[in-house]
Amino acid sequence: GILYYAQKQLDKAKEDLEASLAYGNGDISIYRYLGYIEFTGKDFQGAEGQLGKAIEMGDQDAEDYFYLAASQWKDKKCSFVKTAHEYLKLCSKQGDCNPDNMRWARGDAAYAVSKGICPQ
Repeated sequence: GILYYAQKQLDKAKEDLEASLAYGNGDISIYRYLGYIEFTGKDFQGAEGQLGKAIEMGDQDAEDYFYLAASQWKDKKCSFVKTAHEYLKLCSKQGDCNPDNMRWARGDAAYAVSKGICPQ
């Protein structure tokens, strides 16, 4: 499935990754890529579920936290504030995050809290 993902054949990738799950081969990378596919297809609730599962399993990839925060934001869930803060913490440790993504996470989380849209 990951090979199909790299080739941008998202339908085949999703099919293979879901088959891996059906056979009990559910590791972090499978949930990660399913989350990316769901996000790309604008199924933000699906992306949140898949990326959330990867993170539950111990995933510490900052990019996955970014996509989880973005999915939560798209679904108007205040949980994005906490996830955005976790993303920024990982970025400070890993040092290889996209500056535009970091600005978004910092700015939108601060805005949501300062305007009382989301409690801290």
